Amino acid sequence: MSDFIPIKALRPRKRFVEQVAAYPYDVVEEDEARRIGEKKPLSFLHVEKSEINLPFKAAPDDDRIFASAKDSLERLIREGILFQEEKACYYVYGQKKGSHSQYGIVGGVSVAEYEGGQVKKHELITPNKFEERVRNIDAANADTGLVFLVYPAQEAINSIVEEIIREDPEYDFVFDNGVQQLVWVVSDEGRLEAIRREFLKLNALYIADGHHRAAAAA
Repeated sequence: MSDFIPIKALRPRKRFVEQVAAYPYDVVEEDEARRIGEKKPLSFLHVEKSEINLPFKAAPDDDRIFASAKDSLERLIREGILFQEEKACYYVYGQKKGSHSQYGIVGGVSVAEYEGGQVKKHELITPNKFEERVRNIDAANADTGLVFLVYPAQEAINSIVEEIIREDPEYDFVFDNGVQQLVWVVSDEGRLEAIRREFLKLNALYIADGHHRAAAAA
């Protein structure tokens, strides 16, 4: 089984979402991330790639990097840019560009299942990168990066998602790379139970990307 649960996400208020949205920390080099951060003071890169907040290039294990991640996240919360959901929800995340569209569901995955081998890996991890992620999570007191998981196609899950995306999304904007970003908040009890029930039928989940983030979360 795969115990995939709804979560109380910390997310941007709608009017700030375009300013907070950011590339994953590991797809932009530090110099590029610094340029983005200078233009976008609310970018989540200030939390997830917090070395850009220092006025100099620091050693990867410099304590000030991780203190800055904590400060940046606390500022976004304190200033009302981010808020935490009152109720545990799933989130359907969509991307569109041209004629292509794709969707996934955001939620919580069991660390026990990860450690027990029900969340399948296919890459080794490097100690330095692993330690950097652990320290970022620990300092910020938040799981700051998503893990991209896949599973064998399930018609029941597809049908639920297809029903959800016919409704108006919570977020709908075009990111810097030209890809339309869409998010639906799934809070209906019937849908929450249906999604969780269908995932319990799966024998395993597979990490497509985020081996270091998964290991650090564990």
